[in-house]
Amino acid sequence: MLVFKSPDGLHWTPIAGAPVLTDGAFDSQNLAFWDPTRGEYRAYWRYFSGNNEGSGGLNPAGVRAIRTAVSKDLVHWGPSENLRYVDPPAEQLYTNTVAPYERAPHILIGLPARYADRGWSESLRELPGLEHRLWRAKQSERLGTAVTDSLFMASCDADLYAFCFQP
Repeated sequence: MLVFKSPDGLHWTPIAGAPVLTDGAFDSQNLAFWDPTRGEYRAYWRYFSGNNEGSGGLNPAGVRAIRTAVSKDLVHWGPSENLRYVDPPAEQLYTNTVAPYERAPHILIGLPARYADRGWSESLRELPGLEHRLWRAKQSERLGTAVTDSLFMASCDADLYAFCFQP
């Protein structure tokens, strides 16, 4: 992850000469913000887990997940950690959109995009465009069978997140 600064929001220059965070996939939404309640910068990004650390033992290797780290100056970051969840479901999460809630900034909320490859089913075969999806599936096993939706998660301590309104 690279960090930039701008005096006017139009002209940007790098703050550091190299990426400040490097242990992730960085192929979806990555974000950092100043957390006024905790007096530090927080960063959230996607990565592929290599083990079950922080996942309640449910995430196998290669699962899309969310990492976080903190910094006092936006350049030097502490160790990154996997997000921890209350009663975590086995999920693959892309973007996260974690941010302080405006009316109660001590609460962090996020709307992670959940990725689920459900494979081929009779109901999937009934959707429009079956011929095209079957053609795409020949190019890659997982094309045409994945769906995405969003979850709502919240944290009062920035270390442990709960999924709320889980369908």
